[in-house]
Amino acid sequence: MRVVAAEANCSLGLVQRVMGTKEELLAAGMQRIIERVEARAEAAGLDESLPARKFLEGLLLLLTDDDHREEGLVWAAFSAQALVTPSLADGLRGQEDEAQAAMALVLRSAMAGGDLSADVNPDGEALTLLCLANGLGTQMLLGRCDGAQAHAATERWWPAEDTATTRAPWRAIAGHSRLTRA
Repeated sequence: MRVVAAEANCSLGLVQRVMGTKEELLAAGMQRIIERVEARAEAAGLDESLPARKFLEGLLLLLTDDDHREEGLVWAAFSAQALVTPSLADGLRGQEDEAQAAMALVLRSAMAGGDLSADVNPDGEALTLLCLANGLGTQMLLGRCDGAQAHAATERWWPAEDTATTRAPWRAIAGHSRLTRA
């Protein structure tokens, strides 16, 4: 709280009166990051009405963007703290649940439109996508890959239309293509 007060050029007492506890301060910071990502998604036109491929690729790229490294570092710190702070864990789980639900909704829409095979489990695939985005974000923060490499990883998951013969790893294991068209 002292660091926040110093950065805000105000007294520790003011920060304590406004935020109450360290956990409330952290939760407010986490909420601010969520709002910033949501604003970027809205500005990019990402919503569940887009075709599945465009929505999911846009969401993955939004979460693995080179230009928002500092935001990613703050989110990683919140995530680490959430592992030992139940109130933060609740908020983080809620956010991850919402992201997964949005992805699953898009996959269900793709299934209804014939763009995705009916044998796909939308909830399971949405969890896979969420883990992919989280993992790619961590790898970027560690400096192990950049945005272009993260994009290439998403292409392996769901190949572009002009690479229809490319088989994503999970499809090769299953022995069949679950996408009926890109």
